[in-house]
Amino acid sequence: GLKASGDRAEEAEIEPALNITGGAFNLNTGDDAVHSDANATVTGGTFTISTGDDGMHADTSLTIGTENGYQLSVHIADVSHFVKPASFVNQAAYNRGTSVYFGDSVIPMLPKALSNGACSLNEGVERLAFTCDMQLDNEGNVKSYLFYKSVIKSRLKGVYSEINQLIANNADADIKAKYSEVYDSLMLMMELYAKLNKKRIQRGAMDIESDEAYIVFDDHRRVVDIKKRERGESEKMIEEFMLLANGCSANLARKMDIPFVYRVHGEPEAEKMYTLKDNLRKFGLKIERKQGESLQSAFSHLLDKTRGTNLQQFVHSGVLRTQSKAKYLELPQGHFGLSLEDYAHFTSPIRRYPDLAIHRILTDVVNGVPKDKIKKKYEKFAKSASKGRNISLSIWKRKAECSYSASLDFGDKHKCDKQTVNGESFHKCKGNDKGGSDLLGCIRLASDALHSGLCGKSLSNSRRDGADGDSDSCC
Repeated sequence: GLKASGDRAEEAEIEPALNITGGAFNLNTGDDAVHSDANATVTGGTFTISTGDDGMHADTSLTIGTENGYQLSVHIADVSHFVKPASFVNQAAYNRGTSVYFGDSVIPMLPKALSNGACSLNEGVERLAFTCDMQLDNEGNVKSYLFYKSVIKSRLKGVYSEINQLIANNADADIKAKYSEVYDSLMLMMELYAKLNKKRIQRGAMDIESDEAYIVFDDHRRVVDIKKRERGESEKMIEEFMLLANGCSANLARKMDIPFVYRVHGEPEAEKMYTLKDNLRKFGLKIERKQGESLQSAFSHLLDKTRGTNLQQFVHSGVLRTQSKAKYLELPQGHFGLSLEDYAHFTSPIRRYPDLAIHRILTDVVNGVPKDKIKKKYEKFAKSASKGRNISLSIWKRKAECSYSASLDFGDKHKCDKQTVNGESFHKCKGNDKGGSDLLGCIRLASDALHSGLCGKSLSNSRRDGADGDSDSCC
């Protein structure tokens, strides 16, 4: 990360921008897939979904209607309005590449004045946003879309766990009262999600059970447990909506033939496929691919066949390890895992630099900047991004460095002593003599989790990209 002096420079640089109001927009008429209505204000049934019970970021809001099928609007915090290309904040964000989540802490890509302030779509406060309006038919097919800058006022900040209770019809009176104004919108979203999920299954997109774990702390920030993170219906619903917006952004760029940073995922390598088939054969399993069927569909059948059985972890983790790494490219090559022709990262500019870069490109599009100027401005950047010399490399280097530094800070904050167990060194938490579980108890749980195939990343409480339909390994 940056030194203290650099952090102060970041904060000083963004302070003038925090006073900007919606009237700062001056949008020109552009392509039919963009919107020129300057200072569009959205207040109706809009509500924000927190990323979790911790509510670290509230960077996405949603609106839904039923005109000519479904009209779904995904509103993303307009980070690019505050973070300018030549600024110190931008250089710092570029160097960081992504936010990193570890334990109950976050090392943000952006200063907190932005990530927790001006770019947090808080309840009852006007915020600048970048909106993707999507018109879908009654079957959930996207018929058209519009991108435009907006000012939104979120009616409610929702939490996944609470919405899951509403969906399951077991919410208490307080939760029902909290969501009463947006309840109908939530149920309509669930109706649309059911149709989108059906389409996802039909196109063969893989649904791999990853068994992600998270660390539980007590009121004194001591580790007390490690649990499997359950992925409820509301998380899956938001994931589908983010997929739609991400896909529309990539579709727009491909059709306009402008420089862009696509998220690309290719087919598995032959050697990995051979290893998977060999391992499956030992358990009497195989990848059954019918004539004319895609490999994704064959994978999906195998995953569904073993879901909920004692072979689930073995098969699902095996399929996951077989997948190639997703990467950023300047050319649209589709996404194998999601079985999508068009895909990019549009929905998380608050925590991923590639999304911020895409927002800048699309901002020029909605501002009516000629295509030749957009190409001249971004072509070099898009090509360099695809070669892994900057964005991809920066992200992975950032995750490695921050996970290391966060682990040191984690040990200090949670008062951990080093102990040796079976010849291996671990940290044990102090101050748990009165019945509180120490970290050694968590180590035993972690050992079981790792034996079951959980990766170290999952134990760090790092935020999955699941809200965008992605996982770090293959998407």
